Amino acid sequence: PENPCQNGGTCTAPEVCDCATAPGYDGVTCEDPVCSAGCVNGSCEAPDTCTCDGNWSGTACDVCAAGWSGPSCE
Repeated sequence: PENPCQNGGTCTAPEVCDCATAPGYDGVTCEDPVCSAGCVNGSCEAPDTCTCDGNWSGTACDVCAAGWSGPSCE
């Protein structure tokens, strides 16, 4: 049978994946990237890699990009 586990996850039972062998991924089939610092104003696109919304920047998308300021980075 085909292994449903993604990103190097290990199949431990039918339709059950162990993501310990898929560092940086979680989820039923190890499909969800994990950003350890979180992505405050953005989304986690790859392990520890956030894509920031709008005028946000930083590792966790929690600081304003250059030229922007205020609570909403306007």
